[in-house]
Amino acid sequence: MFDDRDSFWPEPPPDRQGPDVLPEVPAWLVDWPVASVEDWQVPDCACCVEPAAAPAAVLAAESPFEPVGWGVPMTPFGAPDPTTALPAPSPTVAALVSLIAQLTEVELPAVPGPQALADTGALLAAAGGLRVHLLDRLADVDTRGLHELSGARSVRAWIKTAQPDTDPGDLPLARKLRVLGHLKAALTARSVSVKASKKVAAALGKISHYLDRPDGLIDGQPAVELIGAVVDNVVDLVARSRGGLPDNDPLLLEVLGATARIVETGSSQHDQLEQAFTLLAEHLPADLLTDALDVMVCAILPAMLEQRGQEAEDNAGLSLQRRADGQGWDVHGRLDLECGELAYLALGAEARRDQDNADDTAVAQALRDQGLDPYAPDSAGGTGGADSTGGAGLFTVPQSETARREALRRPRTSARRLHDAFKNLLTRYLDADLAGSHHKQPVRISITASTTLLDSTPGARPATAASGARIPIRLLRRWWCNAETTAFLLSRGWLTLGVQHTGRTLTATERRALDLQGGHRCAGLDCCPGRTDDPLITLAPHHVQGYASTGTTSLNDTIWACPTLHHDLHHGKTVQLRDGRHLTEHGWTDDPTF
Repeated sequence: MFDDRDSFWPEPPPDRQGPDVLPEVPAWLVDWPVASVEDWQVPDCACCVEPAAAPAAVLAAESPFEPVGWGVPMTPFGAPDPTTALPAPSPTVAALVSLIAQLTEVELPAVPGPQALADTGALLAAAGGLRVHLLDRLADVDTRGLHELSGARSVRAWIKTAQPDTDPGDLPLARKLRVLGHLKAALTARSVSVKASKKVAAALGKISHYLDRPDGLIDGQPAVELIGAVVDNVVDLVARSRGGLPDNDPLLLEVLGATARIVETGSSQHDQLEQAFTLLAEHLPADLLTDALDVMVCAILPAMLEQRGQEAEDNAGLSLQRRADGQGWDVHGRLDLECGELAYLALGAEARRDQDNADDTAVAQALRDQGLDPYAPDSAGGTGGADSTGGAGLFTVPQSETARREALRRPRTSARRLHDAFKNLLTRYLDADLAGSHHKQPVRISITASTTLLDSTPGARPATAASGARIPIRLLRRWWCNAETTAFLLSRGWLTLGVQHTGRTLTATERRALDLQGGHRCAGLDCCPGRTDDPLITLAPHHVQGYASTGTTSLNDTIWACPTLHHDLHHGKTVQLRDGRHLTEHGWTDDPTF
């Protein structure tokens, strides 16, 4: 534990040291004035003895307070107890306070619309002027230490007592304006807002350490050339914010003249840049000012920009975590500059080509025509959900669900559009096989679902994705429409007994198995020479049950067919296979009629 007694109590002489000898009390503490003995008592404290009739100490009139903050007496509520009564507000301030009180009593609905709008505009302008004046007042309180008259320990503590809703950035700005004469003049003239002034002061604070150095350099660059180029950047930034300005535009000529005068003054580096930053704030709206000032700072301190980029690479990272409540995924992270630029371009391009954009526009306009806010949560219901199929099977989509989802359609927000763009981008990436292969197979979404689920049997296990996420039937139904599905036949002991899938042709492994089974020979009888591995005969896998009708591919339902056999089957003939079975275009048949 830190022991700070030595900073308050002097070391007693040797002859007065010992366990029963109290240290000598410093003279400054003996003479410290208090209002009364009661002020030092803590209510209901067992260690305090209530005095019977303690005489009140008299304050020293010539010096009511000493510059020791912790010695200020406190009220029971913890607020400083002023020992000197402050005078009433001056007549001007009292009149303003009275007028504000009268304004709050106005019945606004009774004021005619034009008058109410004019009054509100005038009050907003007056409030802006009053706020600028309050900055001068705060600077005065801070400079002269006037907060001590109220017993407050700091200006910030006094502000919280006087008006807790005061912007916490006002006091720092008031302090900075003492040395920022050009910015203060523009603020007083109302050509720069308080919000813009804070941005300018913050930007100047980033570069002030590098300015007016004895070596004549700024971040290792020649100061004279650098200052001239940076000040000239104001012209480009103002012109760009206006969408470009012709050479004879009055605004362009005004800014060109102002920047030339700044450089010609030959004042300090800080003074010239303060003028340039203030000029920028006078001509740019606050929403564009932050970025423009950062451009100026990066031009002055290119090493800082390099450091930013390195820190972005060092701190880059991305986490993708499935939510425990089953409601999707959470994505958190920070992209470095390169990755962020790629994401910006790719997501923007994907969002612009989204086919649902036209529907969003139409729905939003329809809701506006009804007097509704298209993006309000209650303007159109929810997004709808999957109805129960009632045992009709997974692929039976009730008309009630389609109608309800269409009725609840509402335009997507910007965040949802970017989300959908990201999803579309990933879908096209996988569909184009750009992800390569994994375990010798193309990277695809993998879902495990039981036949009981596909048959909508009550109590069936939910479908599960490769990530472990449980997939609702509605999503599974949508994926199934365009999916290449592989079905695994499992025993009750969860052993694989067979495989079928919805790829249109056999996989490489299945082709090898069919080769071993049929000796890479056509399955037809007398349709071709049938010699083993005849290089002049091209064999192709043929679905016994048409893929168009079943949508599945299995080894047991596929044969090798030469071009002749394929031609006969697809032209309505019944063919005989080498194993004695008969086959038509539609599958196996017991009718041997040719």
